[in-house]
Amino acid sequence: MVDISASHLKTLFKRSTGLPVHEYVIQRRVERARSLLMRGELPAGQVALEAGFSHQSHMARCMRRVLGVTPKAVMARTRAM
Repeated sequence: MVDISASHLKTLFKRSTGLPVHEYVIQRRVERARSLLMRGELPAGQVALEAGFSHQSHMARCMRRVLGVTPKAVMARTRAM
């Protein structure tokens, strides 16, 4: 579509965003999951699927790595507000 190779596109993407494509996607999914959890309308398993994670434990691992907190902690903070 854009007439450049996948490897060149990855290089350009990292240069412009500062992140590899996969890490950017994970961060966007984590932010989406965080916002859904904060709304408190869906259970964590459904949030994981809505945010694009394959399962709840994958979402939890990524949230701990990116945000430093678990989904449970995000939900607890929201309830405390």
